[in-house]
Amino acid sequence: MAIYDNGIDVSVLKKLDDKIFVDYLWYRTGEINNSTVMSTPHRDLLEKSLKDACTTHSAQHFMREHNPRDKRNFGLERFIDTLADKFALNCLTEEHYKWLNEENVRLKFFIWRLISHIDVQEDNKDQLSGKTYNFTLHSSILDVNLKTSVNIDTILNGHITKKDIISTINRIPCNKIEKEDLVRKILNTSEAAMQNNEIYLWFKKDYKCKVEWLCNYLEHNKLNYTSLVINGSSMQRDDLISFFDVLSVINFDKYKLLVSNMKKAWNQKIYRDKNSNKKQYSINMSKDISDILDKLSLAQNENKNTIVEALIRAEYEKITRS
Repeated sequence: MAIYDNGIDVSVLKKLDDKIFVDYLWYRTGEINNSTVMSTPHRDLLEKSLKDACTTHSAQHFMREHNPRDKRNFGLERFIDTLADKFALNCLTEEHYKWLNEENVRLKFFIWRLISHIDVQEDNKDQLSGKTYNFTLHSSILDVNLKTSVNIDTILNGHITKKDIISTINRIPCNKIEKEDLVRKILNTSEAAMQNNEIYLWFKKDYKCKVEWLCNYLEHNKLNYTSLVINGSSMQRDDLISFFDVLSVINFDKYKLLVSNMKKAWNQKIYRDKNSNKKQYSINMSKDISDILDKLSLAQNENKNTIVEALIRAEYEKITRS
């Protein structure tokens, strides 16, 4: 026996506890009513907002078109059920993303950046076949990409969740088969990228200094890095790693050249910082001095600079004592 709450089947209202479905529900509600896409209301306001939204002429037309045989009144229960049917027909659930661990921050950042490189193009077919959609991976982040096309490109705080990724793909107006194919391609690309730990391991030491330096290095050299988080945030390192991860699967040769040049520049910076209180001198000396310095260096287990500096200081001390 059905249980009702203010005339609405409780089992229907329980669907509003599913955050992934609710994102799709609220997004499609905005589309149906041609209204500006707004953030999903909190649960306590969601029912009221949906009750208001489902009374419009557009919402009632949508419910009628979906199932003309449904004899229920045009209201919240019928509206939620209608969109639940659409969700089941066209959307993916967490079952399709078992490979995406919520704790794997690097993987989530990689996917979030990767889909900024993907555009979705409608491929018009005849009326019997319906519309199909093509997804293309580009070398640079697109102004109109998979995220912006579904009005979800507002997350800039670095707290990317598994739900954000699932909801983005569910909002695409393609069918479930096309979504499954896209997710498989993202999975395969992710597996390839995650096998390369070069930059991930490079950040293991002195990562705070490296984050600030690398941001400046990429910007100064105009290397096409666009931050997807707030600059200086705690997640900047993960965002930078995602930049290199994506580049490694889009253009591996360019990735290798950039990493090589970047590491050389970083090592030069470290050398300059280490020797900031030292000055380079150019002195002409006899040809055999090089061999003598080599032998002294080997015998005393010191580098040549240290040996020359010690000899000069020793001679200077003799002068100052006399």
